[in-house]
Amino acid sequence: MDKKDIIRIQSNKQSERSTKLTAGDQQYLILTEIEKREPPSIKTKVYLNGRVIDVIKSTPLSDDAYTLHKEIEKQHNRVLEKIRQERPHIADKVDYFRKIKAAISRNDLEEALDMTEEAVMHFPEEPLLLSYKGFLRAAVMKDYVEAEDLCKQAINLSIKGTRRDELQVLLPTLYLHLGRVYLQQDLRQLAIENFRRGLRVDPNNKELNKELSRLGIRRRPVIAFLSRENPINKYLGLLLSRMKRG
Repeated sequence: MDKKDIIRIQSNKQSERSTKLTAGDQQYLILTEIEKREPPSIKTKVYLNGRVIDVIKSTPLSDDAYTLHKEIEKQHNRVLEKIRQERPHIADKVDYFRKIKAAISRNDLEEALDMTEEAVMHFPEEPLLLSYKGFLRAAVMKDYVEAEDLCKQAINLSIKGTRRDELQVLLPTLYLHLGRVYLQQDLRQLAIENFRRGLRVDPNNKELNKELSRLGIRRRPVIAFLSRENPINKYLGLLLSRMKRG
């Protein structure tokens, strides 16, 4: 048995740490583990009520079992302490999103805008809040210049400062909001371009597909270089449709 085998056996026993935290009705899970690839990395995920809200990665100084164990402990405890200090603010942010979405679902856009502007005062660099503010300022105030600037700022902030796995979730909504701002100005082509940008990230996004459908735009064929009527595209389109329903 060579040295790498010994390290793998030893480190598997101590390659993961998990801690649960409760604050009111907020349930946190902090999970730290080794991401097995070359080079290995230490990854900590923070869950809030079952959803990932943060991911922290670092590269260990060494791959020997003792050092890995110590660095896992160090990173886990560092994130744990940060959550203990910041969890009231994180809970506040989640609460804001709940209230904003609830107001929008009631079609009370003025209340949603008021709530969003209050939230942005507390979290001025949160991309999703900035994007909501832009969309709502266009819908309520007809302030299209600021609305467009806010939505673009949100996209730029997210691309520069958001991890790739979070972008998969975030970007479709940001492009949806920017597209809706353009749509309210009757800038149909710009709206379509942004809806399609969002669909490149998440082809099955219901809201983006709904907006294109309202505009009379059919989804692009699965294989772009084949015609929509090609049997392969027809079959793949039917297959994807069944998978979505299932």
